[in-house]
Amino acid sequence: MRRELPELPAAKRSRYVEVLGVAEAAAEVLTQHPAVAAFFEEAAGASGLPVKAANFVVSEVLRDTTTHGMAASFPVTASQVAGVLRLVEAGTISGKQAKAVYGQLVADARGGKPARTADEVVRDAGMAQVTDDAAIEAVCRAVLDANPRQAAALRGGKGFPGK
Repeated sequence: MRRELPELPAAKRSRYVEVLGVAEAAAEVLTQHPAVAAFFEEAAGASGLPVKAANFVVSEVLRDTTTHGMAASFPVTASQVAGVLRLVEAGTISGKQAKAVYGQLVADARGGKPARTADEVVRDAGMAQVTDDAAIEAVCRAVLDANPRQAAALRGGKGFPGK
């Protein structure tokens, strides 16, 4: 009979902490409801980032989640959350932008719009961070070339403290 029982919350908490590296406080929150635990596990597995998934689910997703008995209603899918986390991990978006992307995914769901992926939200909003030094330098040169008077003033020291 014991083998047929699902993993109990205490065992799940221990596994989250010891195997996945999740903070004890987050593990406690994630194991309070079986649907929340299942959502977290799906997001962690899909992203490969269990600690970040735990933190994001606790700090963002649960704010918009409702539970009733054994049922839970999540505003987005675990796959969408995993997509947001992968974009942050890849450096495509910042942590602050991740919250904005998540907010847009929630707004889409509440507005009855078709579900999008985090990648689609970032692409549609033009949110991707540019980390290529050559691309950043090219934009800076274009701005300086388009504004020669301001560039000359800047080169002369105007706008710098103490000048």
